[in-house]
Amino acid sequence: MIKIKEGFKGQRLASLPESLLAEYCADPLVSGLYPRKIGFFPRVKYHCVRKTSGTDYYMLIFCTEGRGWYEIDGKRFTVESNSFFTLPPDKPYAFGADEESPWSIYWVHFRGTLAGRLMLPALGPESLKVDSRSRVASRISLFEDVFRNFSDGYIKDSMICACMYLHSFLASFRWTEQYNYHSTAPQSDQTSLSRRAIYYMQENVTRSLTLESLAANFNYSPSHFSALFKKQTGMSPIDCFLRLKMQKACEYLELTDLKVHEIASTTGFADAAYFTRMFTRVIGVSPLAYRRMER
Repeated sequence: MIKIKEGFKGQRLASLPESLLAEYCADPLVSGLYPRKIGFFPRVKYHCVRKTSGTDYYMLIFCTEGRGWYEIDGKRFTVESNSFFTLPPDKPYAFGADEESPWSIYWVHFRGTLAGRLMLPALGPESLKVDSRSRVASRISLFEDVFRNFSDGYIKDSMICACMYLHSFLASFRWTEQYNYHSTAPQSDQTSLSRRAIYYMQENVTRSLTLESLAANFNYSPSHFSALFKKQTGMSPIDCFLRLKMQKACEYLELTDLKVHEIASTTGFADAAYFTRMFTRVIGVSPLAYRRMER
């Protein structure tokens, strides 16, 4: 069986030299908690990492799609979509993607005098219940803040900013109840179905949701859900979800240097060519033309 550590199509990864990280650690704003390496791996079939002697850093892995596994202390855990786990230093472990439904993961190596405080209290993975208060999109936005600043980490101020965002990103997993509680999601039972459904779509814009899964989340049949949604918004749920994906893609095109195939993967499209066709249909121009226009 093929096993691959990294080098996947559509992957994003950033790191800095150890010598520079050691230099930055003289600053207390960095030494408390800082990233060593950070990345996103989309649908990474054959992904497998084994650390037989442990590491000198902590690690968080957040699975947003598909499934995976990890082994530590003689135990093996299954990792489902929208679940996460942390790994300690100085202890052997292994992790990898499921062969039939390979995972998409956001991950970060982190160190610092406060790093141990950000470890999850339990050994096994924890899950986010994806509902109107799960704030998955907010967590991914925090990841992007860390990634963008860390990618510019040769500038010390950018590194410091990455460290500040890393506190919030890791805290959102360490204290999920507190983080999710302060949600801006529509909570009232009087809130329209469409408003609640749109928020749910925004939270899951990186996934490939079907009409059936959307309807099931709100305890409706697909036909009834679609009819109610269309009555309130004038469009079908899937058309709305597609537009939200394209809105997020526009944000990436304007604010990042991600390649088109990376944006396609990040917004839930396995095929970059299909993503380009859908983007052109909804926005009216191709992704590259949009980037040129807005920049």
